[in-house]
Amino acid sequence: MQPWSQPLLWPHPGGAVACDPYFGNVVLLAGFNGTNGSTGAPGMTDESPAAHGTATARGTAQISTTQAKFGASSLTVNATSSVTWPSSTDFTFGSGAFTVELFIWPTSTTGGPLEVIGVWGGASNGWVIYTINGQWYWNISTTGADNIVVEQGCIGAMTLSAWNHLAIDFDGTTYRLYVNGTTCSTSTTLRTMFSGTSVLSIGSDATNANNIPTAYIDEVRITKGVARYANNTSFAVPTAAFPRVQC
Repeated sequence: MQPWSQPLLWPHPGGAVACDPYFGNVVLLAGFNGTNGSTGAPGMTDESPAAHGTATARGTAQISTTQAKFGASSLTVNATSSVTWPSSTDFTFGSGAFTVELFIWPTSTTGGPLEVIGVWGGASNGWVIYTINGQWYWNISTTGADNIVVEQGCIGAMTLSAWNHLAIDFDGTTYRLYVNGTTCSTSTTLRTMFSGTSVLSIGSDATNANNIPTAYIDEVRITKGVARYANNTSFAVPTAAFPRVQC
């Protein structure tokens, strides 16, 4: 049997996942499917039930048809660009279960910190996933100002100029950091994350600093209240776009 936090996914006859029993827990879902060069809807629109609207593109962040994990396009960001959604309590986790995941095609992970996604920067920190020279980190703040490394590892686990799955989850007991379905760091030191009021940023921090170099990002999903993988060794990386309907 799968762990309680691992959702059973019912397949469509054509092979794609048709529905998600935890779709109601999804608070951000961005497939970035749109017209090449677009900076607005529908490519930048949150497709989750929480409906956070259309992201704000900063710098030259835009929809690109150059690479796509699923569908025909993805988000492209670079060293001076990123996208944001407004601050929301949906993006704060406290001490509850959650999963943050996405697919990323990085061209470089040299230097850093290079921030991929988080509620981090400005005057109010919450959480962030980032890399320094190819080693991946999950940091949180408990006060809005402190900076705690909860997870670090996965160095060399990500392939440049190829699609990789990056995820963090927490089941109430254990935080886990995954690259391409392999668990490379765990922590059972429990903390309550600060309810940061910074924007949710993809490709940088909230101030459009610490940007990851040119990268493509696809299928960003944040699930609040559920640890989707909760595995100390490995799990099967999704092979289809995330479901957009409830089972």
